[in-house]
Amino acid sequence: SSSFAIEDVFTISSVSEIGGISAMATALEGMDPDAFVTGEQDPQAMMMEVYSELDVHQLSFTIRDEGLLDKVFAVMGPQQGMTAEDMRGMAVGMTAMLPAMTSGMGIDQAIAADLATALRVFLSGEQDELTISFNPETSFALGDLMADPTLLTQERLGFTATAN
Repeated sequence: SSSFAIEDVFTISSVSEIGGISAMATALEGMDPDAFVTGEQDPQAMMMEVYSELDVHQLSFTIRDEGLLDKVFAVMGPQQGMTAEDMRGMAVGMTAMLPAMTSGMGIDQAIAADLATALRVFLSGEQDELTISFNPETSFALGDLMADPTLLTQERLGFTATAN
């Protein structure tokens, strides 16, 4: 468990159980920045190798809004020629489009719908915490998921998104 806070802005906390960290470190040691420049190593392929070593058993992130959203909308609203509240309303409205935006990407629509609902509640200010969790029955390898996005199902990932 770890957390990071900026007073009067936000607190981010996380809980995780991830296997393969040592194997990932070994893969990172094999990276040669000069070889990337010369084209001898493909950075994207190397990162796939690094991530393929990780197995997620449990992962959860929570952000607690302690003034962040008010500050963001107060800055962004006038930049867009609108009030902070109008900007907030636009952001909340855009969350409804998340399932449609992800429909052609192979992402489970249950994930998109849950995330959209949680984001709507969080961005609206109705609740001040947003939690995104992965708690699968059996661990999953990040490399497998990146290689085949159809494996990104709510059931397989144990995905939940909540605002409270």
